[in-house]
This record gives sequence, C-alpha cells and structure tokens, in this order.
Amino acid sequence: IIREMRESKGRTGSFDDGRFRERAEVLGPFLSISQLRCAISTECIERLASLWDERFGELQRFNEQFGHCFVRRDLPEYSHLAYWVYAQRANMKQGKLTRGRFEKLDRLGFIWDSYVAAWEENFAALNEYRSKHGDCNVPVGWPENPKLAGWVHVSIRSRKKEGKLSADKIEQLDAIGFAWDLKSESWAEMLELLRAYKLKHGDFNVPLGWPDDPKFARWVQRLRWDRIRSALSPERIEQLDAIGFAWDLKSESWAEML
Repeated sequence: IIREMRESKGRTGSFDDGRFRERAEVLGPFLSISQLRCAISTECIERLASLWDERFGELQRFNEQFGHCFVRRDLPEYSHLAYWVYAQRANMKQGKLTRGRFEKLDRLGFIWDSYVAAWEENFAALNEYRSKHGDCNVPVGWPENPKLAGWVHVSIRSRKKEGKLSADKIEQLDAIGFAWDLKSESWAEMLELLRAYKLKHGDFNVPLGWPDDPKFARWVQRLRWDRIRSALSPERIEQLDAIGFAWDLKSESWAEML
C-alpha cells in the first residue's frame, strides 16, 4: 500500500491514503485537521517507501504527457528524472535492477539500449531547434546545447559520409528537412537573397561593404572572382545566368550609360 502511495505521489503529485488509514491508527488526542493527517501519511511513505517508486510515478506522468520515456538531461525541470532514468539503464547493465522493477519499466516502453536512447534524446532536441529556428543547422559550439551541435556535425554528418548511418535514421532526418550538405544549403539561401535584391533594386550591383548585409555583399563579389578563376561549377553559372546575373559590372555600367 505504501509503495503504491509513493508511486502515485510521483505520478500525480498526491495520493489517496484511505487504504493506509485502514491499517494504521494515530494514537493521541482526536484532531480533525485534515492537513495534519495528510502530513503524517506523507511522512510515513517518505520514510517507509522507496524513492524509486516515486520516480517511477514521475516517469509514468512524463510518458503520459509526451508519449515516450526519453527524458532529456538538458531540460531543467526534468533533470533529476533524467539522471534517474540513466541510473536505471546502468543498474540493468550491472545486474543491480530487480526483476520486478525491470518488468515495470519495460511495460512502460523504457529504452534499455543507451545508443537508441541517446539518438531519440538528441533527435527530439534537434526537432525542437528546427521548430524555433526554421532549420537543422545547429552552429558548432552553440552555447544553449553544445552537445547537440557536436551530435549534428560528428554523429550524423560524419557517420553518413562514412556509410555508418542506417537507412531508417537517414529517413527520420530527411522527414524534418535535415541538410546533409551545408554548402548546398547556403548556396540556395544566398541565391534567394540575390533574387530578392534584384527585385528591390533592379540590378545585381551589390556594393562591397553594403551595410545591410556585408556577408551577402562579399559573396556576390566572390561570385565574379570565382568565375574568372574557373572556380565556379557550370551548374551554378547556369543558375546565375538564368536570373540574368551581371558578370562584368563595367560592361553593365557602359550599357546603362549608353
């Protein structure tokens, strides 16, 4: 009864002490203060039941809310639960987890494989990043979650290049619009900015050091230099020609003056 009460405390934040009161009697002056009775019951379950049962109840509540048991350690409000989950996995490997506790966790859909758990935890964090920022390009050394940035650049892109990333994981990442080639992603973004500049200003003469977007201005200047030194692929030259990009500013200026 006590174990179930503590589990309920973790799952719902409260418990029903009706069955407990049938078995335990408080000896002393009669008091009708319900808060005192609740406090005594709480103290009993805190002292006699295991913290494990309370944490399991919290995991049940987490599972009901989010539909899984991947408690991320970077979520402050669930940090204590995340470390408890990690401890259960470690206890299982070391043979320290009782069969009863193993079965309760297993029925809840607990992930015992640490690699699978880490993948799901990081994937959830990446999906959250995409929802906030519109893409999956987590910058290296991102202060909010440095571990996520390392996972994206090392565990995903590097493993994909080495052929070590399974097809189902590639499909999972493709579904959220993951960019495998950042250079291609950046090119598409810059090309779109170039089209927008032409619509607004009527030409492609982005001045060097343009205060609105110096990075974009440098990129436009570099296009012309890359064309001269044959460092631009035919496909990209064709894309630029299709939008009427001016390669020779001197000739463009002459035609305009004429």
